[in-house]
Amino acid sequence: MRERVSWWISWPHNMMSLLVVLVALMLVMQSWICDTKLTHTLGHTVVVEGKKYAFHLMPSGILNENSTCLIGNGVVLHIPTLFRELGNLDAQGIKYDGRIKLSDRAHIVFDFHQEVDGLLEEEAKKGETDKSIGTTKKGIGPAYASKISRMGVRVGDLRFPETLEGKLTNLISYYKRLFPSISVDVKAETQKYVDFGKKIDHMIIDSVDYINKAYDEGKKIMIEGANATMLDVDFGTWPYVTSSNASIGGAVTGLGIAPNKIDGVIGTFLSTRLSFRCYFYLL
Repeated sequence: MRERVSWWISWPHNMMSLLVVLVALMLVMQSWICDTKLTHTLGHTVVVEGKKYAFHLMPSGILNENSTCLIGNGVVLHIPTLFRELGNLDAQGIKYDGRIKLSDRAHIVFDFHQEVDGLLEEEAKKGETDKSIGTTKKGIGPAYASKISRMGVRVGDLRFPETLEGKLTNLISYYKRLFPSISVDVKAETQKYVDFGKKIDHMIIDSVDYINKAYDEGKKIMIEGANATMLDVDFGTWPYVTSSNASIGGAVTGLGIAPNKIDGVIGTFLSTRLSFRCYFYLL
């Protein structure tokens, strides 16, 4: 066995981002950085050689020009956020051509997911007691709900325009029945995502095959996640949790690697529940 897992656990929730100073020392050792986290987070700051970089979606390893970054199947991906972060990388002079891979199995967060997120939060405030949980309104929960309900749209679906409109129609119709105020032009939304698909087509891969081949070839791999145990949907401080398994099991399900490829775990406790990074070392 050659893997070691480092999991950063945080408690309690009182900060918006984490300043990661030592991450650069870890990144220079890695040839692969894989992301299993949910979606664009509240943000984390990485400092390399005195320069600060803010990320919400992009794996931190993008700062290492020798690294390939994979956004895994466990992520729910908001494509406009991806484009914004790519624009930020361009503005900062970070070259990433050929170094970013997207799992074809990752589910998509649509803007109407974010609208639904806000509507659900407002509904939770009604009644005798306020049961809202302070969601970020990034659409994470509704996107995972679409996935679990088997209605979601995956990144790989963007390669098939002939079936995309039908999938979007089903998904949007469902939410319109729940929230009649939602207004989405299905044809316009379909065309927008067909165009998005063309822009990211060169990044889309069969991530399970890709990561396991990299492992078999002896590549050095670091898996980066977010949120960890105290926000895990099963093991966290319910109901104030995220919508996925953000604890150590997410390394397996979020990438499609076998659990026996991980033989060590290092836990680091921080003073906050939200502001941290989670790193798995596959050495």
